[in-house]
Order: sequence, then structure tokens, then C-alpha cells
Amino acid sequence: MVRRIVIAIAPFCLAPVVGLAQPLPEGTAEANALFDEGKRLLVEGDVENACPKFEASLALIDRLGVRLNLADCHEKAGRTATAWAEFRESEARAANQPDRAAYARQRAEALLPRLVTLKDSLSAASRSREMNVRCDGAEIPAEALGSPRPIDPGSYTIEASAPGFRAWSMRVDATQPGSVVAVEVPPLEATRALGHVDKGRATRAAKGGAWHERRRLELIVGASGVAAFAVGVGLGIKANSTWDSAAGHCDARGVCDVEGIEINDRARLYGNIGTAVGGLGLAAVITGAVLYITAPAARPVVEHAYLQAHGDQAGIGVLGRF
Repeated sequence: MVRRIVIAIAPFCLAPVVGLAQPLPEGTAEANALFDEGKRLLVEGDVENACPKFEASLALIDRLGVRLNLADCHEKAGRTATAWAEFRESEARAANQPDRAAYARQRAEALLPRLVTLKDSLSAASRSREMNVRCDGAEIPAEALGSPRPIDPGSYTIEASAPGFRAWSMRVDATQPGSVVAVEVPPLEATRALGHVDKGRATRAAKGGAWHERRRLELIVGASGVAAFAVGVGLGIKANSTWDSAAGHCDARGVCDVEGIEINDRARLYGNIGTAVGGLGLAAVITGAVLYITAPAARPVVEHAYLQAHGDQAGIGVLGRF
């Protein structure tokens, strides 16, 4: 009887154990393969290629063991600041694993004396400006300026820029373990061409150009009209003289021979063309006069423009007549 009860209960006791099996996260196999490859390369001393394997594995599945190995790899590669930050992060993530948290803390503390620190700050004369400071192209927040921060050993380019001022840059070598590299951004030099000055000149140039175009149009139309009117008058004179030359080929009744008829036809043609051209010329002269009368009475004339820059102050002045 007892044996039957045990047999009957046994399947129910086993059922929850079987139900505990959970499917592995997606990408586990690939993450494990990358991790193993990184470990192998690290053992062989190929640090340069080992670290990217750990990074790729961590990107697939974020695991504390992979993160610790990545920090160890970066330390071996000489990237002490990166390794220090990763050990600190690992310690924070291992809050429920005291042994691993202690290990990560010890490794981070061991790196402290070797860290290279960069301290970049603005000079007193530059603090009030809209200054943009960058380290190797990455912008440094204004709140971080003046605060030391660990960096990986190497060479860095510090740049600074502000509207209306010449950009500044400096190359620094930060390779000595445990050193503090201090960089102070000096006052920037004011540029000779300020943005609003260029805009003002462009506006004046545009207005002056429009005025010149208007005057050019008036001159072209007026001159063309005068020329056309002169041609019309000339053709009229030519028509009269041609008409007079036909008198010897016509009698008192106005009857002309063949040559007289041809001469009269030429005179009539000259007269018609002269009248048309002269009329067009007169219309063009009137149009030019209307354009001239309706044009602005005066235009600004800039005699001299100058820009002054002294230290932190700049100004522009214009001398002229209007």
C-alpha cells in the first residue's frame, strides 16, 4: 500500500522540475562563440583582436562575466580609463554577487594610480562667451569644463570656437601614467569680418545694384529711342530728296515715265519706313523719360566703411552721403 502511494505521487513531484527549463535568450549561441573566441585570442596575446570579440558578445547579451573580461582586455590593451570605468560599472551591476563586486572594485582601485587625467578649462576672459570646446571632435559639456576626467593614454586635439571669433586648437600628449594634463583655453581673437557687417554690406550692394540696373535700363531705352528717331528723320530727308529727283521724269500733270515711277516708289518706301522708325524712336524716348522721372530721387552712396576691433570689443562705422 505504501509503495503504491509513493509511485502515484512521484510523477507529480517530478513535473515542476521539468517545468523549470526555460528557453535560452536569442543570440546566446553566437554570444558564447564570440566570448570563447575572445578568451582564446587573449590567451594567445592577441589583445587587439580579442577586445572586439568581447564587445560583440556583450552587445548580443549583457552578461557580467563578459563585461569583466572586456574590462580586463582593455586594461591589457593600455586603455586604462576605459577599463577603470568598466570595472566600476561591473561593480555596480554585481550588487547581488558580493564576490564579483569585490573583485571588480579591487581591479578598479588598482588602476587609479595609473590613470591619466585631463583638465581643460576656460580662461577668465572666455567664460562669458558662447564657447564650444571639443576633445577629438567630441563636445565637452560646459558643466564638465574645469573638472578632471580620466582619459586613455594618447594624443588629443583640444578645440574651441565661438561666434565672431577665430577658432583655436591645441594638440596635447597625455601618455605618462598617473599624470594630470591641464589645458586652459585662451581668449579667442575677434575676427575681422563679423556676420552682421557682411549682411549689411550685402544689403547695400543689393540696393545699389538694383539702382544701377534701373539707370542702365533708362539709358538703353532712351538712347535706342534717340537713335531710332534719328534714323527715322534721316529716312524722311532721304525720301524728300528722292521724291525731288523724280521731277525730271514727270510732266506738269504728274504723269511719269517708267524711271520716274520707280523713283517715286523708292521715295514712298523711304517715307513709310522713316515714319515707322521715327515713331518707335519717339515712343522709346518717352518711355526712357518716364522711367527716369519715376525712379528714386537719390540712392545711398557709401564713401567709406571701417571696422574696429580692440580686445573684446568690436564695432563698425560708415561714412557717406545719402
